[in-house]
Amino acid sequence: MGGDAHHEALAARVRALLGPALRALGTTKAAGEPERTTALRATLFEASARIGDDAEQLEVARGHFTALGADPAAVDADLADAVVRVVAAHADQEVWDELRERAAAARTPQDRLRHQGALADSSDPALVRRFCELVLTDEVRTQDGLFLLRRALANRHATAEVWAFVEDHWDELSTRFPSASVPRLVDGIRGVGDRELAARITAFLAEHPVPQGAKVISQHVERMWVTVALADRVPAELAAALA
Repeated sequence: MGGDAHHEALAARVRALLGPALRALGTTKAAGEPERTTALRATLFEASARIGDDAEQLEVARGHFTALGADPAAVDADLADAVVRVVAAHADQEVWDELRERAAAARTPQDRLRHQGALADSSDPALVRRFCELVLTDEVRTQDGLFLLRRALANRHATAEVWAFVEDHWDELSTRFPSASVPRLVDGIRGVGDRELAARITAFLAEHPVPQGAKVISQHVERMWVTVALADRVPAELAAALA
């Protein structure tokens, strides 16, 4: 999108498009409603709050988040996932710490991952960097580490910071986690649209090959450059569409 140059106009368009449908569905699951409706509500809610910056839905998210702190079943699972991601995306230090505490106290693996993974979603790069550091501790299970680090790498607000972390800790990551799972981490580069960062990533991966995942990583790099080309072209088209 050429950075955030067109963000406000795009957010307004998203609110106008999704708002009526979301209001028609309501803020919580109705008794006996189809599963597709439940899933649709969660999708519309997250898009409206995160892409549309809908203040009303942000307040709904905060309310649901408070309720989930008292009762993990306060809202349906689909909406709970969306709520936690929305709140995490706007998290300050206090909310980020609350997410971390809820992950540690979770009674189910699903609830733990719901909150722990959301630590990677903050729009504050410093908080995402803190999460990256947690991945190298016993607080994050080894089988989850690279999957969650990939999620952090895909966070457009912190991609450069996360990639710097990957570069700085490459040897430790390669020894702490099975090398065959490293391509799972590198998958996070596919959304990179910055040409300079993409060149840096490409050069680093060429200098640090992963034999077990060479083909898959090559595909990730190729897809990243498709995104770069798209990022070069889209701003003018988006500006015209939003005019």
